[in-house]
Amino acid sequence: MAKSSSDAEFLAQLRSQRGGQRADTGPGMILHTPPAKSSKSLDDIIASEGEAAQTPIPAASGSSAAPNAIDHSTAADGSLGRIVSIDLLDPHPWNARVHRSAERVREIASQIAATRQNHPILVTRNPDHPGRYYVVDGETRFRGLKLLNRREAWILEADVDPADPLAFYTASFKQTDATEAISSIDKGIKWATLIEEKHATATSIAEALELAQSTVSRMIAYRKFPPAVLDFMHSNAEKFPYSVAAVLAQLVDQGWSEDALLTKCQEVVDSQYSRRAIESLVKGAKTDSEKKPRKSAVVAIPIKAGATQVGSFRTYESGALEFKLSTAAALSPENYKALSDVFEVVSGLITEGHEQLIDELSSRLAKLRNDG
Repeated sequence: MAKSSSDAEFLAQLRSQRGGQRADTGPGMILHTPPAKSSKSLDDIIASEGEAAQTPIPAASGSSAAPNAIDHSTAADGSLGRIVSIDLLDPHPWNARVHRSAERVREIASQIAATRQNHPILVTRNPDHPGRYYVVDGETRFRGLKLLNRREAWILEADVDPADPLAFYTASFKQTDATEAISSIDKGIKWATLIEEKHATATSIAEALELAQSTVSRMIAYRKFPPAVLDFMHSNAEKFPYSVAAVLAQLVDQGWSEDALLTKCQEVVDSQYSRRAIESLVKGAKTDSEKKPRKSAVVAIPIKAGATQVGSFRTYESGALEFKLSTAAALSPENYKALSDVFEVVSGLITEGHEQLIDELSSRLAKLRNDG
């Protein structure tokens, strides 16, 4: 990402972009940091160059301007984008990113609050609702602005057809991935969905994104996993590249339950398996699955330390209860000992066969607290 050393250079870089088109590189938008040591807003920078335009935002051809459009533009020709009401922007279902953490949105919101919106949100017009726009790239910025209750957003238009899923996804992918790499999981999910809904083929996706078709074919394996498993994989993304996902997808084909898949994924994380080791693990699992009926959890609650799953609590139709914590790293030494003491008390009560379990547990926990 290039840095601008002056207001003039910053403006020159922005002027080189025309609705997401660059004459030297073809379609695409290069994002730039704001001018070094500049505290001016975008409008102030432009005004200082004598280029501020106080004309209304032009409406789409054949339509009237939206009633809540902001009555100013950052440049008469729109080359620098424009400032519009944030209420005019809408997410699009074929945005390339699937997983967008709340932490990341808060991080971007903090950056905007500390300085300003340093990069425009790339948009395209919504043909069904004149005056409104779909977000092509910059949905995290869009959410960050909404989190800050900002009324306006800096946008830059691109010529993207929102009614063409593959075309929109491709534009969103190329811009979004260049800003912050899209995870393999998000890629696989979207590619598989495009194929399932007959908007594309593996071949057309590979051609549009300039990838090998074999890569596309292997990555769509992520689509086979249920949402809870995908969330776990995303939290431990470095352990589940598409080569590993393609191997584990064989377990889905065998009919493994969500709970069994989560257990196997946790095993992959805990044991630091290589891809070849996972292949052997899956082959061995085939035999095991034939011998033992798979359990189905009635309740499955993940235990997380930040964004990473470190354990789970599950109940089963058989009446079994299971609490599993894979690492003590999520607990302080004091809390680790306290939790161990609690489970020791519970184990004793079950062994003794108390019918009033809650009352007796409360009494013993109070004693444990006093003795501690």
